[in-house]
Amino acid sequence: VEPIDDTDRRMRRLLIRPAPYPDEAIVGYLCRLSDSNGFTGLRELHRYVLAFGEGDAKTGVAMAARVPLGQIQRLLGPYPSYWHVAGNLAGLATADFNQQTLRWCPECLREAPYLRSSWTIKLICHCPRHHRRLLDRCPACGSVARLAKGAFPMCVCGEKLSASAQQG
Repeated sequence: VEPIDDTDRRMRRLLIRPAPYPDEAIVGYLCRLSDSNGFTGLRELHRYVLAFGEGDAKTGVAMAARVPLGQIQRLLGPYPSYWHVAGNLAGLATADFNQQTLRWCPECLREAPYLRSSWTIKLICHCPRHHRRLLDRCPACGSVARLAKGAFPMCVCGEKLSASAQQG
């Protein structure tokens, strides 16, 4: 990866730089950065932040998004495996996190559309805030929701995951 000089770095920061939510999953934040800046996916964002951070993906994310590195390091969960970055696992193993499928609380998504870190932990099956079972299938088409398939919080069929029926 070829480093970017300081002048290019200032000029090539991400145009849309959402702040991470304190309880956001790192993979959710990366997806928001990727989607909002028109990248084709997390692999393309990864190449960009590696060049920006001179080979260090976490530093690259922080610098490109103009977010303090400490905020990025506090986001819970594993990075995609091909990023080769150790995430903040809070004492859990990588295997303790859902890395292929998504789960969500439609009520939380209606309040703010981002991936909560608690939803990525396999043992958590209910929303800690609304005490409802987390959903993992699109209510419109029945497909299992995956980060790789589309822009969260939308299903590939176009249904908003926040529109999911209330579940008890």
